[in-house]
Amino acid sequence: MPFDLNTLLAIIAIVIMLCTAFYFLRGSSGVDYSVNGRSKSPRGGKIRGADFNGGGASGRWQSGSRDFLEKFDGDAVIAAIRAAAETTTGEIRVTITKKNLAKDAINTEALRHFHALGMHKAQQRNGVLIFIAPNTQEFAITADEGIQSKSGAAPWRRATTQMREAFAKGEYTEGVTAALTTIATALASEFPQSGG
Repeated sequence: MPFDLNTLLAIIAIVIMLCTAFYFLRGSSGVDYSVNGRSKSPRGGKIRGADFNGGGASGRWQSGSRDFLEKFDGDAVIAAIRAAAETTTGEIRVTITKKNLAKDAINTEALRHFHALGMHKAQQRNGVLIFIAPNTQEFAITADEGIQSKSGAAPWRRATTQMREAFAKGEYTEGVTAALTTIATALASEFPQSGG
């Protein structure tokens, strides 16, 4: 059955809309903040939990506000990460995902990003990732086995408490920078910079 010109144009328009939507949905999963500044987060690869012997903690916050990215100061977070880098050989990153995660998927997604960023390849296994999902108001801190074996879970619990309390008040930058200070202190005590 032949199509008339209007039907054909309508089909083409629908295909273009679907392709555009697919393109934007598959786009970068968020923003990564590190010593090197801001970049797009890599897509997480497949990992097996048995490959990871580190630790961490996670939490949720309750806030009627959904303005995380509007209030979040990425430059202040980058400055806090750079300050931490002066005290420790450990690597600290903050990733903010724009994904809507399934309930209780935050730890799996954080671990996937930890591996996608290559943080598990550090010789001393002393990387720490703060992973935040504002759409579902969840976050996780993933610490590699080198720092986890030396510091235990206390720093990650303290950092998650700081984040949860600050986030509940809409103080997102303050929560992340306080957590970064706590994490940097734990890393610096076990993995100090050689000059410090």
